[in-house]
Amino acid sequence: MSKDNNIEGFRPQDFKDGFRVLTNLLDRSKVGFVLMGEDFNVLDANESFADMLGYELEEVKKLHLWDWNPEFDAEEMESLRENKTWFNAILEQKNRRKDGKLLDVMVSVDAKMIGGEVLSFCIMVDQTERKRLERALERKEARLNSFVENSKDILFGLDSQGIISYFSPNVKKLYRMDPRMFLGKNYVDFILPEYRDDIRSKVAAIIDGEVEHASAEYQIYGMDGNTHWVATSFSLSMNDDDRLEVIGISRHIDEQKAYEERLTYLSFHDALTGLYNRAYYEDAIARLEKGRSAYPITVFSMDIDGLKAVNDTIGHHEGDKLIIRCADFLRSIFRTEDLIARLGGDEFVVLLPRTGEEFVLEVEKRLLRELEIFNKGEKVPLSLSYGFATSYNMDDPIHQTYIKTDDLLLDAKRKRINDM
Repeated sequence: MSKDNNIEGFRPQDFKDGFRVLTNLLDRSKVGFVLMGEDFNVLDANESFADMLGYELEEVKKLHLWDWNPEFDAEEMESLRENKTWFNAILEQKNRRKDGKLLDVMVSVDAKMIGGEVLSFCIMVDQTERKRLERALERKEARLNSFVENSKDILFGLDSQGIISYFSPNVKKLYRMDPRMFLGKNYVDFILPEYRDDIRSKVAAIIDGEVEHASAEYQIYGMDGNTHWVATSFSLSMNDDDRLEVIGISRHIDEQKAYEERLTYLSFHDALTGLYNRAYYEDAIARLEKGRSAYPITVFSMDIDGLKAVNDTIGHHEGDKLIIRCADFLRSIFRTEDLIARLGGDEFVVLLPRTGEEFVLEVEKRLLRELEIFNKGEKVPLSLSYGFATSYNMDDPIHQTYIKTDDLLLDAKRKRINDM
């Protein structure tokens, strides 16, 4: 505010005439012009000003400032007038229309002393639509912030070098970590080394415009000292400085990975014994036959004698116990590098890599010796029929060797029956 705003050598009427010329020129614009006298009464205005307030132009000329501006009253303005205190300012205000509705406006006020008379020239721009859009944007931002705060997904921003520029605040709620601790650090530093090159290349490809988005599953270091699986979607964006950045949306998938691992385990393992199943056994044969290093490979086939009789006489639960005991016994006899599988029912097979028949003969002796000890005190003793043979090179297919062992097993079973 100022008391020194006097213009000498200029008549008030000259200013009023100039105002009328200006309003005539700009009457079709959406900018409101109003000229007020010393008592803050309207001396002149344009149609746009009248339209904004919902008055006819002649009605406006009978108004005072406080009739449309609820922030001022007659007493306050009289005090300003008596003290000859005038002001120049640009203000955002709410003006009151004739119908009582409030209008968001931006007002430029210039009050001057002209030839002993105080004149106030105001320019008013309707800000209602802009304010509406601002409020709508604020609501959208509030909804977005609420979504981020309550989301199980972590959002982060990376610059072209992989430096973290943003980390969503919900990390505090989800993992009790301050998002600021990540800012300025390289994202790959939180990733296990075996995944870093892949993530770097994906981020670079997005920044370079080779792809629009990418996704990856990888493990990160957790603040709890453990590693965790995350699935992340990467896409291109622009930051506030109009620079390219990569936005990541990441979710922990430890439970999903554990479930997938369980499914994988079940697809290759026998549910009752935990041994490998037929699918894994056949896959293992295919892999072993592609290389030379595992030869010679001995195949050891076995059947549980009398399993059907156990199931029929004392129940399948006792038969299942016998199958489980057989699996435990085979684990105790064979080496950790040997592949033990249950093919189904009472059938078992063991693949012994880098093992010839001489070694297997020693295994056979140990099996018979340990089986006798294993059965001591058991109500239902474990009895096995078996056969074994060896593939010495790639020209001797393992599946053919298995057929030989199965024939030997059947011969042993028939001999056992004949000897009974």
